[in-house]
Amino acid sequence: MRQFFNRGFNGFRNQFRAGRRFNSEQADNSFKAWRDYFFSTHFWGPAANWGIPIAAIADCQKSPEIISLSPGGPLELMLLRAFAFDDSPNF
Repeated sequence: MRQFFNRGFNGFRNQFRAGRRFNSEQADNSFKAWRDYFFSTHFWGPAANWGIPIAAIADCQKSPEIISLSPGGPLELMLLRAFAFDDSPNF
């Protein structure tokens, strides 16, 4: 077991022994990592969580004729969501 940990630690050390120069393959991998992050839920989830309140604040400053949705739609969806998550069995 001890050899396993030593080999893993030495492998980590050897990874950074060569220096900080990037070759084209490493640059491609870093771009791929950035692209995968950008198209993942970890980026778009927080972006949507910030975008929805910003849109709501922008709608509050508009006249009632221009507001995007009536408030009844989202309220009805919230009510239906409450029933959808009710998992209690009905015997």
